[in-house]
Amino acid sequence: MQKAIWTLGYVILVVMCLILYTAGLYAAFDANHFFTSSVLTIAIVGIIYAMKKEISLNLVSNYETTKFDINDFYNFLSIIIGAVITYFLSVELQLGAVVAAGAVGVLAALLVPKLGAPLYTGAFVGMASEALLSSYIAIIVAGAIAGIVFVISKIVFNGFGGKFGTIAFTGCVVTGLLTGQEFLSAEIPNVDMMVKIILCSVIAGVMTYAISHRLGHGPVMASGIVGLIAGLVLPAAFPESGGSLAIMAICASFAGMAGKHRIPNEKYLALAALISALAFIYTNPYMGGAGGKLGTIAFGSVIAVRGVSDIFANLSKTEGKKEVSPNPSLL
Repeated sequence: MQKAIWTLGYVILVVMCLILYTAGLYAAFDANHFFTSSVLTIAIVGIIYAMKKEISLNLVSNYETTKFDINDFYNFLSIIIGAVITYFLSVELQLGAVVAAGAVGVLAALLVPKLGAPLYTGAFVGMASEALLSSYIAIIVAGAIAGIVFVISKIVFNGFGGKFGTIAFTGCVVTGLLTGQEFLSAEIPNVDMMVKIILCSVIAGVMTYAISHRLGHGPVMASGIVGLIAGLVLPAAFPESGGSLAIMAICASFAGMAGKHRIPNEKYLALAALISALAFIYTNPYMGGAGGKLGTIAFGSVIAVRGVSDIFANLSKTEGKKEVSPNPSLL
């Protein structure tokens, strides 16, 4: 029974990530954008490879020894609390989703660091559009679903930036479907805007990673700082495009939350941020308004980079073995 529960947590994260990335790939193909189609295809291959590897690394090796405890209940409640607070700040105080989530992340890291991760996960739920989740009851339901997924997925994909967002995305999508609300949709931006989004993503992602690891502030604080700054500065500095750039910045900051054992340095993170930007652009028409969508984009990008790098590492090992293999004709 316990193995089935841990497996369900794994499957949920895999399915949500692949659905979103497949939608982005479809949009790129439909627009006849060869470069993005190629990048997202390679990314999906990397995602599938890394996700398959995760089964043996963590799912199979840890499912017998990992138990539920009182901390799981605290994490569950924290996600609901984080969701409600963020939604209140975003909708009632009209701070906007990016500033609200960034503020909750920073305060959680400062005041209750042990619960920083679940509170920030809840913040992603609370980023949901009022058009999709229009009441606190809906936010609480989404938070509760996310809380369950958080608990049952605790042994897999740890250290991959964006995991918490994917958990939140699950809660928001399921709640949106249950309430019969329509997801929002937006057009793919023009080339000029695409360039701005990509640059913003790389800068924000690398900054988050550096604040987390180089300065030692940890992933929640790092992402919260970058999100808060982006939400306050970019809309004011760029009235026409700043809102979208702020959303991209906090999205990339989720990728920047990756652990060093998953993403070893800023160069790999910059590549993940590039993939995040492309996925962000080409999933614009799909599943908009769901909190956690940005995190799911980041999650896929980090997994893709890890997966593709592992594929190349294995190919290099195989080539090395071939080079040192004895010549059968000499035996």
